[in-house]
Amino acid sequence: MTHFSSTCRLLATVLTRARVFALGVLPIAAGATGVSSWNPALLVNTEAFQILDDADTASNVSLKFGQTLEKSLTYNRTLEQFQFDDDLAVTGNVQTSGNLAASGSLVADGNAIIYGTISGATITSAVLQNISLSGASNVISNVGTGSLAVRTAQMHVLINDVTVEADGTSNAANVFTGSETGANPHEYYVVKTGSGQLQDLTLRMKVRVPRDFVDFGAGSDVSFWYKNTGAEAEDSKIDFLVEDKDGDDAFTAAEGEGLFASTFWEEFTNEFDGGSFNPVADEFLYITVKGYARYQSGYLSPYIGEIVLTYRAR
Repeated sequence: MTHFSSTCRLLATVLTRARVFALGVLPIAAGATGVSSWNPALLVNTEAFQILDDADTASNVSLKFGQTLEKSLTYNRTLEQFQFDDDLAVTGNVQTSGNLAASGSLVADGNAIIYGTISGATITSAVLQNISLSGASNVISNVGTGSLAVRTAQMHVLINDVTVEADGTSNAANVFTGSETGANPHEYYVVKTGSGQLQDLTLRMKVRVPRDFVDFGAGSDVSFWYKNTGAEAEDSKIDFLVEDKDGDDAFTAAEGEGLFASTFWEEFTNEFDGGSFNPVADEFLYITVKGYARYQSGYLSPYIGEIVLTYRAR
């Protein structure tokens, strides 16, 4: 009897399991994974995510996160764009083939490289390099000079703005103007005399310091072209000096005295390193050129050419 009862229970068990497999239902052990945690319960196909409201062509489509959090990613059908209702942080690159627009501030902690055009924008706290601004379509206002980059500029001293002075001693000479053409053209003043002894005249010029002036610091702050006829400085020579409005020298007077360049044009350059020399914008600089000449079987004369001052500007 016992053997018969055991056989009946075994047969019942086999038949029950066969029925379960036949119906396609598997028993789930306690604590097993795979049960949906969504409320209400949803089954998710991990290979092909369920399409949201695809059949509803009138309403916007939203993917919401959290019943209490209430954040969403929405496709706006009217604007034809996706919209986040909170901040979006991207740790990689963001690439766009269209426009990148912001109704608020667009902040870049690193470099912002623009290959196209920035229009209708206000740019603050930025360094702009290698750009061109069209005066016809742009207005720059309220820009302090301290905000502009320092650049190199030049002042050309006009050769027709000269006062000739005689110091009262050995001044039997005259000043003439002339020019040379060709490969090395120059406009100049020339001092001539009929005396066998050196005679001199002083040419004084002034030039207004431009408003964009910062300082002299380009190295060769002055360029002065000159030449002489004669064999040596005893025949003709030039003294050259630059001063500010207070009479302070741009360089020591001795550096510009006795200039002589036989026959060919030569350039005199100097750095304005005078300790008290301190010009400012809108003031005048004063240039003194004293030419010495004499006559011996012909005119032995100094030729006073172009003067250019190089300065740093904003």
